[in-house]
Amino acid sequence: MLFIEAGRHLLSPHFLAGSLALTLLCNSDMDQVRLSIASGESIVCPLIGNDLNTYNGNTVSGSFYALDAERCAYGLVTGTEGSCLVAMSAGKVTEERGIDESIPLFRIDFDGVPPVTASNNSYVFYQAVVMAAAMATGVSERALALSVDYAKERQQFGKPIASFQAMKHYCAEMALRSEAALSLVVQAALELESSDKAATYDSLAAKWMACEAARKNAELAIQIHGAMGFTQEMPVHYLYKRAHILETLFADQQMLVEQLSEQASPSV
Repeated sequence: MLFIEAGRHLLSPHFLAGSLALTLLCNSDMDQVRLSIASGESIVCPLIGNDLNTYNGNTVSGSFYALDAERCAYGLVTGTEGSCLVAMSAGKVTEERGIDESIPLFRIDFDGVPPVTASNNSYVFYQAVVMAAAMATGVSERALALSVDYAKERQQFGKPIASFQAMKHYCAEMALRSEAALSLVVQAALELESSDKAATYDSLAAKWMACEAARKNAELAIQIHGAMGFTQEMPVHYLYKRAHILETLFADQQMLVEQLSEQASPSV
């Protein structure tokens, strides 16, 4: 529920990456690093690689996109083969132009850098997928709430646009998507916590569903707001941009479909 609220209020991906970093560090003897991250003294940013397996179990190599990395001490790399925390100072950082001006984008290149700490199992990856799905669910819920409020206020032909059937259909579709995303995210989180055998499939499905809901709801929110949806006065365009960022985080939609197609669906 905390990450859903983080998504609703467009918190930085630092919040997500820092929580996952503490999961990586919980069984290590690196007390100083753990305390510096927990206190907020050291900030962690998520690193987006070209595929799910960017950490080979020993070192980190290749080019990554780093989200909101201006003041970050560490970067989080996670995939199905393992996850690790790497020092940002060990790579070459280049500023890039991103779609969301509220989240500065950088590219960082590593060449055989040993991680600060690592885990060679997939638990952190699936936890990351569920947390990102929760944030996307928050984005979809915020898009719905803003759209309903605006539709009640905006007047056309002497009456609120919320009274028009087309607007009702839009809002109903958005509500269905948000509810479906929330249900699957909660189910995946409970399964992951209890080590249920369906957790792997449902975690991937939850991120796909939640990101679809976030992007499509944000699109409709912009349409409902009309030209105002693109202005600085309205936050709906930021919701749309954040939905696209969450889609690429840890596993994009294509990767999720590929991973889901390789697994058997859990029995009902």
